[in-house]
Amino acid sequence: MIATGTRLGPYEILAPAGAGGMGEVYKARDTRLDRVVAIKVLPQHLAHDPQLRERFEREARTVSALQHPNICVLFDIGEQEGLDFLVMEYLEGESLADRLAKGPLPADQAIRIASDVAEGLDRAHKHGIIHRDLKPGNIMLTKSGAKILDFGLAKGRSQAMAANAMTAMVTQTKPLTAEGSIVGTFQYMAPETLEGGEADARSDLFSLGAVMYEMLTGKRAFAGKTQASVIAAILASEPPPISAIQPMTPPALDRVVRTCLAKDPDERFQSAHDVVLQLRWVHDAGSSAEVPQPVRTRRKLRERALWAFAGAASLAAIILGVMYWHSLQQNPQVVRALLSDNSAERLLFTGDNAGPVMLSPDGKYAVYLAMDAAGRPMLWLRATSSLNGAPLPGTDDAKFQFWSSDSKSVAYFQGGKLKISDIAGNPAVTVADAPDARGGSWAPDGTILFAADTRTGISRVRVSGGGAEAVTQLDAGHTTHRWPQVLPDGKHFLYFAGDHNNLRSEASGIFWASLDGKQKQLVVRTYTGAQYVDGYLLYQREGSLLAQRFDPATGKLQGESQAVAQNVNFDITTWRGVFSASDTGLLVYQMGGGALGTKLAWFDRSGKMLGTVLGPAYIQDGRLSPDGKRVATTLGDAASDLWILDLERGTRNRLTFSGSPNVGEAWSPDGKQIVFMSGRAGHFNLYIKPADGGGEEQPLLPPSAADRILGEWTHDGKFVVYFEGNTSGEQDIWAVPVQGERKPFKVVATPTFDTDPVVSPDGKWIAYGSSLNGRNDIYVSRFPDGTGRWQISAAGGLAPRWSRDGKELFYMAPDRSLMRVPVGVNGNSFEPGPPTALFRSTAVSSPSYSYDPAPDGKRFLINSMDEQGSLPMVLVVNWKAELKK
Repeated sequence: MIATGTRLGPYEILAPAGAGGMGEVYKARDTRLDRVVAIKVLPQHLAHDPQLRERFEREARTVSALQHPNICVLFDIGEQEGLDFLVMEYLEGESLADRLAKGPLPADQAIRIASDVAEGLDRAHKHGIIHRDLKPGNIMLTKSGAKILDFGLAKGRSQAMAANAMTAMVTQTKPLTAEGSIVGTFQYMAPETLEGGEADARSDLFSLGAVMYEMLTGKRAFAGKTQASVIAAILASEPPPISAIQPMTPPALDRVVRTCLAKDPDERFQSAHDVVLQLRWVHDAGSSAEVPQPVRTRRKLRERALWAFAGAASLAAIILGVMYWHSLQQNPQVVRALLSDNSAERLLFTGDNAGPVMLSPDGKYAVYLAMDAAGRPMLWLRATSSLNGAPLPGTDDAKFQFWSSDSKSVAYFQGGKLKISDIAGNPAVTVADAPDARGGSWAPDGTILFAADTRTGISRVRVSGGGAEAVTQLDAGHTTHRWPQVLPDGKHFLYFAGDHNNLRSEASGIFWASLDGKQKQLVVRTYTGAQYVDGYLLYQREGSLLAQRFDPATGKLQGESQAVAQNVNFDITTWRGVFSASDTGLLVYQMGGGALGTKLAWFDRSGKMLGTVLGPAYIQDGRLSPDGKRVATTLGDAASDLWILDLERGTRNRLTFSGSPNVGEAWSPDGKQIVFMSGRAGHFNLYIKPADGGGEEQPLLPPSAADRILGEWTHDGKFVVYFEGNTSGEQDIWAVPVQGERKPFKVVATPTFDTDPVVSPDGKWIAYGSSLNGRNDIYVSRFPDGTGRWQISAAGGLAPRWSRDGKELFYMAPDRSLMRVPVGVNGNSFEPGPPTALFRSTAVSSPSYSYDPAPDGKRFLINSMDEQGSLPMVLVVNWKAELKK
């Protein structure tokens, strides 16, 4: 026993908190960050046992890989005077075992807890770690949700021997009798584990099923007075249906639990992510929910192919039969089915370079953007009558695709051009320039409406070629027109108009206009794009997908709006809901209810996540101070502000309060000032402010008619580099002296788009992105004169960064691989080595890849998406059937 007040490094022992299979647990205080933690100590009489010490260290490695809101966090590992200890998150609340002692839980509460646990297991399983001892005593109920404890029996798939109790509860569990402790443990074990077989992820799902059963009924799924009787029940008996004990339990929830408790692992859900999707469906469907046929358990490996949706989302073949059957009925009913993500390809549905699934007008095809097996973003095409999809040739790095009115061709944006391809696979045809497009629409007469750039009006062009001409002009209160849709009469169209300076501006909304420019009116105030389909306007409001009667000839809404779906994902970076509908009654949408939260996290050079600095939240970027002790980051959507995070003290300080978008930041070499971008004057300009928050920010340059996008502050403190558009519609790289007259000068100017400038630590070289070859690649030129040009990337790249010693260049490949290039200098010539991938990241691609190498070059701070795979998709058949007439 360690006395109160004892110090273990910076940790002061406050009180005993419990004990686990391999050590005592104490409540302690981290004197550096002034926070309460839990410390688990390996007893001294065991510390000299090499095997136990190895186990102790292995436990630390196991849990350190599991950074997730539903898993107890490991903060630190230490040793003092022969005493080995772990520092973990201290959890306040009660264990699920204690809660169950009071009786069963309401269904909605049980679903919420089970979803938390399943998400935590999903993270562990994706790291190759099996818990093997999931039970109510190892689940802690806290204000922030359920957290899994005690990964002590967890085993990596490559390990031959499991470690013992690791993250045992940091509050004392009620003691059990010897017999009860044995029975209690066995009552949650999967049959294959009891038979001495190899445990895998599906074994944890059996345990989760047993826990869910107990939460819903207040009774254990498998009971017995002896160890032998419990084992016999698990191996041969089925528990009574939950509905027989709690009749109000949704049948779908009963089915989820029974699937988890299947004796044969192949008959269970095959991943914890599947369980998460099912529980979400049950929760959203309500008490009347019945699990639909297409979401039954996948049983054999060959049957998993039946769950492929467009190469990335899965759908059972029976759905097609249900769709066909309902289409024959005089009174069709709504059918909803989850499309669970089950493939290696990553869906790319949100962000500045996205391509969410789009149904063809005739409902026979779906096209969407995903990564192929080689990690290339490509459009995928799938017939809805087929079980398999395939990449559409020549569509590498395409985005924002849309269909021809006859459903035979697909238009998309690629390399700054508007292109079209027929679905037969013939070579693409270039139609018009589109530097940074935001959507298009193809009329029956061969006219295409499209938004060529992020800050332009709508243009039109003929498919047969010719110059594009403007259809709309930006007006007061709007900085962008995007997501056009030609209406059935071919004379009118819809588009979204918004304000970059205020995402939720009262002026933002869907507008109806005529192609001749004589008519224009507001249809509905909203901050997302919309779609007209079969007499209805579909648009979003606060996560709900709404349908309202709409007359395309007059541009007027009729009646009241009605909810079609809840919790529909919204891409805040492009002002667009992730949904698509066809005139045939099909609707597909992605669940999510808002932009995905991201997190600033540390990763080593192998891609292992070492810890989270901030998040999940809406984080746009993050740059380390020169000494690596602080982070400048942007939080918020369109009305974003800059914050300074102190990594040593664990505090954060808000730097801007303007209410306008303040994004992108770079530190002065001495760490005393920050330069950043702000859209407060209508266009992005550069401002400087003290990093401690004192004093007012000052413009670095007078306002410009074009956006100035920040690169960085050079290491010698003399210049700030940035890129800016010119009168030819291109982007050039500039530098401005920080002192003196601040007269900017051009550094790099090519007949294309140059972005993301960063200067080497010695001040002699500038790395940047340029689309000289039709795709964005990384180049290096001399600084400050911009002479010479050496290509760094081999197959596309964005967001270059120098190592602090100037011996390496990093950049992001199109598949989000973090690339490393050794660099050298021979006289006046730059000598780059071959690019090699360090690891495939989950870096957020919008507004730009945000990452920063640590000063020691051993870690990277990355604004990263959560590694939980794609959000679930939902297919709705006969979506109008539930609308009130």
